[in-house]
Amino acid sequence: MDGVVWETNTTALEYIFNPGKVLDSFPTPQAPRMTREEAWYNASQYRGNVLIISQPEAVGMGDNFPLALSQQFTVQSDVVEDYIQTQIDISRQTEYNKWRLGVSIGLGIGLPSLVVAAALTAQALAQRRADGDVGVQNGNTLF
Repeated sequence: MDGVVWETNTTALEYIFNPGKVLDSFPTPQAPRMTREEAWYNASQYRGNVLIISQPEAVGMGDNFPLALSQQFTVQSDVVEDYIQTQIDISRQTEYNKWRLGVSIGLGIGLPSLVVAAALTAQALAQRRADGDVGVQNGNTLF
């Protein structure tokens, strides 16, 4: 499927492109034999859809009129949009669960380890003090 199958002319300052309205307008003068259903099928299956924005009647421009091209795209129904949004939500929930599990494991292992390390350090210092290895000079503890 090559060539232009839909176009519009406007002098408005802005134009909102609505693929659904465009596809519902088929057949068009550029594609008189293409039904609405065929237009929807082609737009959803063909990855080479491109919007071309041009001003061929720009004053004094000749053949060098302004032209802009969009990235290639497909047009999908609302069902596909809902499916993609559901997949995004599932992915976010899975990532959240991984973080929550990681933080829980980190706190579950890290906090008791820190308490044990502090207790062992305190015990070792108490033992050294009891053995006389720790002296006090002018109010400062010497190790």
